[in-house]
Formats: sequence, C-alpha cells, structure tokens
Amino acid sequence: MINNLDIFNPEPYIQFGSGAIQRPVWDRLRDYAIEHEVRSVVEFGIGISSILFSHIKSIEYIETWETDERWMKKIFPLLDHNRHQVIRYKYSDTEPFFTNPHNFCGADMGFVDGPSGGGGDGRGKAMLHCACRCRVVFTHDSQRKGEAEAIRQIFDAWVLKVFNNALHLFERP
Repeated sequence: MINNLDIFNPEPYIQFGSGAIQRPVWDRLRDYAIEHEVRSVVEFGIGISSILFSHIKSIEYIETWETDERWMKKIFPLLDHNRHQVIRYKYSDTEPFFTNPHNFCGADMGFVDGPSGGGGDGRGKAMLHCACRCRVVFTHDSQRKGEAEAIRQIFDAWVLKVFNNALHLFERP
C-alpha cells in the first residue's frame, strides 16, 4: 500500500491528461478527501481518480461506474486491492446506469468524470444521481454546453467552488 500520496505517481502506468485527470485535479481531490476524512465515494468514470481513491486511508467504500470495458480493464489492476475496502466496479453501457435507482448508495463524495463527454446526457444523469446521494459532488471537464446546462439545473441551490475550468465542487447548502 502507498502511504504517502504526495510521492505516489501513477504516471508510469497512465499519463495525466491522456484521457485522464490532470495533476492539479488529482491534488485537489486528494486534499479534499483527506482533509474531510471522506469514507465513501461514488464516481462515474474509472481512471486515475480511482487509483487515488483506492489509496486514501479514510476511504472505505468506492463505487465506480464505467462505460468503456477496455479502459476499466486497464485501470482495475492499478488499484490498491490489499486494504479492507469495498471496491465495486461496474461495467455498463449508459442507460443501465440510470434505470435502477437501487444501483446507487449514498456517499460522502461524488465524482463525475464520465460517461465520456461530447454526446448524450449521460453526465447530466450521473450528476443528478450524485446530487441525490452525496454531500459534495466534484465534476470534471463539465464546461461543455450540455453539461453546463445540467449543472445549472441540478446544482442551482448548491454552493459552487471553482478550482479551475476543469474542476468544480458543489456542496450542499
């Protein structure tokens, strides 16, 4: 297990920014989860964030949903599977994510970085599910038109903290 996330670097395995979060986003997610002693995470889009969450000592439960089975198979072996953590990774195309509300649990933190952007309303649906079940929700690369509209509708009454144009944090009022 990696105890010091400041020195852990996933880049030998996957490059920051190559279809993944950038290092400043990693740092913000890490700092928030440690500072607030996050114990559970629901995320949409497996990747470097999943590696990060699996190595944070306070996190006991992670549920990640992914639409790209090949990407999931690439990332899954890089997770810390040696802790007493419940890690559930589910592959599904977009629609089954949202048709069964029992597929989701409450969580301290939500992270929306999938389904892949650019088409459909998958991220909007992911944001809505996180908004219904999480105390705080981070969104990544959510400045695209359809996603920005979903944010306006879903998080209107939430407190917004913008870290940069790629990462937003919404906290319940």
